[in-house]
Formats: sequence, structure tokens, C-alpha cells
Amino acid sequence: MYKIILFIAIAFFLSSCKKKVVEIVPTLTIIDDLSINGANDIRYISYISRDICFAATDSCIYKTINGGGTWVSIDVEGNFLCRGIAFFDELNGMCLMDIKLYTTHDGGETWNFKGYGDFVFVNEDGIGFVGDCSSTYCDLQKTYNKGETFSNLIQFPLDASLRGFRFMENKILIINDDAQIEGYNLSMMNKFDLDINANYDEFPRGIYMTNNDTVVVGLNGLIMDPDLYLDVMKRSNYSNNYDYYDIDGNDDYQICVGENIISTNLDIASENEWNPVFDINGNGFDKLFRVIRFIEKDKFLLGGSNGYLIIGTIL
Repeated sequence: MYKIILFIAIAFFLSSCKKKVVEIVPTLTIIDDLSINGANDIRYISYISRDICFAATDSCIYKTINGGGTWVSIDVEGNFLCRGIAFFDELNGMCLMDIKLYTTHDGGETWNFKGYGDFVFVNEDGIGFVGDCSSTYCDLQKTYNKGETFSNLIQFPLDASLRGFRFMENKILIINDDAQIEGYNLSMMNKFDLDINANYDEFPRGIYMTNNDTVVVGLNGLIMDPDLYLDVMKRSNYSNNYDYYDIDGNDDYQICVGENIISTNLDIASENEWNPVFDINGNGFDKLFRVIRFIEKDKFLLGGSNGYLIIGTIL
């Protein structure tokens, strides 16, 4: 009898000493508010330094040289839809107005028409690229002199017209009209396809791809991660049906943003892979977030409706 009682007491003691797993609530902490008064939705960001940054809506480009203290609007020839910006430094950059490519060498005071394109980007080596795409192929040009001159690099095939674009780790990632993702690896100089098996109700809007992680986000709560057994992408979020528009991250975790929603796969000891982020008061968001770009390991620029633009972190 005494042995039984002793066994129960020991078992109770050991179980009480087990480390308890406490789920953490991920919280958006605003480090600095750079919002642009009177602006439309922020869609594009080109970050140069803590003081110098360019941001664009669908109708205007803005520039700050004092860390968001003040912003000035930049006029580009014509009244066109802005479809992308990419700056090399404070003075030199590229922008797409509709399908027209312009470059500047004086910080946006003047612009030079250079041709046509559908996307622009600058890689980590400071080389600029512009892609001009049809429904069957994409012509890629490069510039080594910050947009002074461009030369042909490669033409690669497409299965459908371009709908969205991302450049990461020397890979061009294209979301096409068929809700599929096509890519071109500039290091290997070869084309590849990403099998995501998404439908039009879950149309992909953003992609994050590194050597370690691949995540696709889209409409109706779409978040897709690789299925390591089937070698395809699978949906990993079933907790909400908010529209997601963009994603970025680091080697440890990613953050996706959209209509009234921020979600992260930061390890918080949750049963779910992806969890919602809250504000410092524990509330959700009533705001459209359109773009997120990490500028340091744990700091990012987050842009959205009505000129909303912050430097933030997740705690």
C-alpha cells in the first residue's frame, strides 16, 4: 500500500515539474511611423537607407531624405499608372508608368524615357533589370550603369501573361494569368515552374522564395507551403479567408499581409503553423496592407491604405 502511494506521489511530482509551453501572442510593434499624408495606397517601396526611401502609389512616387519626416511627390512625364519602382541610390532609379520605362539620375527631378517593360528590379550587386513580357515570352534587359544604357540579356518562354512579379535570390518569379507561378533562375540561366494547384478564387498575389523556404499567398486566405512528401505546394492556412497581397521574411520566419490581416509563421508554440498578428492592445486590424519588405533581420517596412507606411517588428 505504501509503495503504491509513493509511486503516485513521485509521478505527480515529476508531472508537475514538466516545462509548460505557453503560447505567445505575436504583436506588431511600430518603431517609426513614416506615413504619407494625403497619399493613396502604398504599393511599392524602394528602401535606400534609414534616411532615404522611395514609395509609390498607383498614381504617384514619393521621396524622403529625412527618414519619413517629410515626403515630396515626384512628377514623371504623363499621367500614367505606376507599376513599379527600383532605385540604385538617392539619385539614380527606374520606374514604370503603365508600360513605359523611365530613368532618373537626379533623384526624380527629371526623367528619361528608355523603352517599355512590365517589371523592374535592382539586384544585390547594384545591377538593374527590366522585363518586357508578352503572353508567350519575356525579354530581359540589364544595366550596369544605373539606367544610362540597357543591353539584352535573355528571352525566356512564358505559359501565360504576367499578372504579378517578385525577384528574390537571383530568381525572377512571375505569377501568370492562369494562377500559376513561373520562374527564371539567373544563376543557372534556366526556367522552372512551381506547382501550386491554386484556383481563381485563391488567386496567388505574393510569393516568397529562398533556398530554405517557399511560401505563396493569395485571395480567400491562401497560404501555401511545400509538401515535402509530394514535392508540390499545399495550402497550410484554414483559419481565415482574408485576402493576402504580399509576403516577406527572413531565415527564421515570414509575415504575410492583406485585407485587415497580418499573419506569421513565427514559432509561438501554437498548434497552427500560421497565426494572426495583433496590435499592442491585443486587437486585430481595420486596414488594407499591400506591401511588406524586410530592411533588417527583424525590422520591416509595411505599407498600405491611405499612405500608411511604418517601420515595424514582431514581438
